[in-house]
Amino acid sequence: MTLVREAIAVWTDHEGVPKRIVWVGRRYRVSDTPTLLESDYDYVPMHPPTAHPGWRFQGTDESHDSLMFEARYVASRDEWLLLRVYK
Repeated sequence: MTLVREAIAVWTDHEGVPKRIVWVGRRYRVSDTPTLLESDYDYVPMHPPTAHPGWRFQGTDESHDSLMFEARYVASRDEWLLLRVYK
């Protein structure tokens, strides 16, 4: 597992479920059914946890290499944050 904590580009469906991402210049297509994450309480202890869901999903690139990603939309920054990557 790699702890990442960096902004990424995410494309979602009409319900906000990730469908594609770009990370370190590589495009990944979500290749499984994304799973909702539990709330993260490690952002800022003085603020309530974000109401926006986090997702765990497998992404597969054009070379058929697959990784497992955890990502969350952060409304206050209007961006998606990649939390973790599993190889």
